[in-house]
Amino acid sequence: MNRPGFLCIGAHKAGTKWLSRALREHPDVWLGPLEEYHYFNALFGQEPPAARRQIKATVERAIREHVASAKIADFGYVDYLAKAGDTGAMFTEDWYRRIFSRGERRIKGDVTAEYCTISRAGIDYAMRLLGSAPVIYLVRDPMERALSELRALKRAKTGRSLAKRSEWVALVNDPAFQLRGDYKTNITNWLARYPNQRLLFLPHKELVTQPIGALRKIEKHIGVSANASYPKPGVRAVEDETAELPEFVRNLLREHVSTQREYLASELGGDFAARA
Repeated sequence: MNRPGFLCIGAHKAGTKWLSRALREHPDVWLGPLEEYHYFNALFGQEPPAARRQIKATVERAIREHVASAKIADFGYVDYLAKAGDTGAMFTEDWYRRIFSRGERRIKGDVTAEYCTISRAGIDYAMRLLGSAPVIYLVRDPMERALSELRALKRAKTGRSLAKRSEWVALVNDPAFQLRGDYKTNITNWLARYPNQRLLFLPHKELVTQPIGALRKIEKHIGVSANASYPKPGVRAVEDETAELPEFVRNLLREHVSTQREYLASELGGDFAARA
């Protein structure tokens, strides 16, 4: 059917990119030509400013690689990719369904971290479209997650030192940044609208210390065979993941983070929160 059979919805900086790359090694799983699709959050949340441009660039690269490597170019596939990169049609239901028209009989998936932030109306729409497909939600310690995202934002600020306190304060107080780390709002919304037995919460430290065990849980949850081999299991941090940030940045985050930690322990259990 022209729709994904499962979602991975976040959290940001909790291992979704690693999971996407790992599941692409599974012979029964198909994740399509894009790393992230941003469909539901574009309709019921916030569309990242660069999403359309990034998708178009990914599609252009895929077309070039296909033409360069194929003995005989598959123009049907080229047309499929070209329509996936059509910025005018992007984020419509026809666009989304067309992307998932491929994959044959494999289990199709959409791994897009931003989906954790969509509204309850968006969750209702996802259920209507996907039929309560299994959902994976990766959870990372609120402080570690926030600091990791701030490091990524710092790397993205090419040519800027972010030496000024006001620049860091602006990043920390950005509503989109705050929402991505707001487990209390995001998890509450999903638990309120989605069948709880279809939600699988996994702590980040489990991906780091027991990656194969975590992948076996995911395989069972989405309904694929558990005999796949993964050549590079385990979450690996980027080179400057441990780079220090100004201490006042941690101080800015502490009050918000303590509330989120309390929520995780209350909703998912103290043991789960300790392994996040």
